[in-house]
Amino acid sequence: MIWTRPNAALVVPFLFLCKEVQKKQLFAGLSIGAAFFVGLTLLLNHQSYWFDFYLTCKEWVRNNSAGLITYTCNKFVTVEDKVVILPPGHPRVYWQTQIVNIYHFVWGIFHFLIPVIYLTIAFVTAYAAGLWYSFKGKANTFSRALLLGILLYWFSEIMAPILKVSYHYIELFPVVLLFAGGYKDLLLREKVLLAASLVFTFLPFIPMNLGIAEFCTVACLVSCLLRRSFLKTAALS
Repeated sequence: MIWTRPNAALVVPFLFLCKEVQKKQLFAGLSIGAAFFVGLTLLLNHQSYWFDFYLTCKEWVRNNSAGLITYTCNKFVTVEDKVVILPPGHPRVYWQTQIVNIYHFVWGIFHFLIPVIYLTIAFVTAYAAGLWYSFKGKANTFSRALLLGILLYWFSEIMAPILKVSYHYIELFPVVLLFAGGYKDLLLREKVLLAASLVFTFLPFIPMNLGIAEFCTVACLVSCLLRRSFLKTAALS
């Protein structure tokens, strides 16, 4: 959970709408965890980090709205992706970017700035549809509720104008672990997608290898969400 952003809270409503979850226990657990987290933050005087995080998000929105070119260096000599901002029209173009949200993808390929309001509307519509789907009792198992919540949490990440770089791929690790537990119940296409996501993770010489791995995992997730039988079995494994 170290790399989890605050918008991971988007998963919680789907858990509350799940019939298998004890609502009082979930609320009590979240309340205790939140109180412990806030108390520890104040005790260690780390609240300034959250304020810096807020200012950084505002900076990214402002830069992206201004059309600045953003890329990351995918080099072995770096500890993690180094983020650099270049002015529009800069002659150097780097295609080995590991930025995987839609805003930067469209801008990098088509040089078109998607208005932030359009991205917001698209996400709110998708999230509301997901909540309605759960409210109607379609996500009645814990596995289905969790995966649907993670899918929309991931969707919020790729739709945001705030930078999403490769190490946020970790948000899909619970999905990979669940699929590994129910691997025998995967369809052939899902096994291929899951294997591809793992293989591409270890091929840094391929441009956007982590982005490809991430989308393979999401494609496998969507395929499984469309099949109620897999998640029923996986929930028992």
